[in-house]
Amino acid sequence: VTLTPSITAVGTGEITPSAAVIKAGDVDVTANYEITYENGALTITKASTSIAFNGYAPGKTYDGQPLANPTAEQLTITGAAYSDVTFTWYKDSVAEENKLAEAPKDAGTYYVVASIAETANTTASTVTSQAITIDTLDISGAAITLGTALTYTGEEQTQTVAKVEKNGLEVTYTVE
Repeated sequence: VTLTPSITAVGTGEITPSAAVIKAGDVDVTANYEITYENGALTITKASTSIAFNGYAPGKTYDGQPLANPTAEQLTITGAAYSDVTFTWYKDSVAEENKLAEAPKDAGTYYVVASIAETANTTASTVTSQAITIDTLDISGAAITLGTALTYTGEEQTQTVAKVEKNGLEVTYTVE
């Protein structure tokens, strides 16, 4: 039997049977039967999607680089593709006022929300990460590069600091 649907996307329609073949062993005996076809009702519902984190724990010490979005291997995705997933970052809590324009790089506590948008044929899914922390960088032991060497003049002089660096990162400082 061939079944021909009147729809191929989410919705309701009919399914039309045709071309039935009846065999006795390998012999086609369809001609010996009177076949009556009746259309049936067809309902196609949206496919469900789901998303979950799978081993995503990117916490680190501040290094000036943004946190990476989860890779396909760090997510379990059903009913969609990795390319369908969008990532939204938040600082301190998942609230609209804490939404970030991009992945964070500064010390603090963050959350990432992975989302699959609803489409005409699929449902939406969303998952929120556990708290992700970028720890502050301990700058003890930083390399301090002084400015131009001073020559003794007998008067008070102030030595300038040209640069303070730790692990390849330039440390911003204020002298008061």
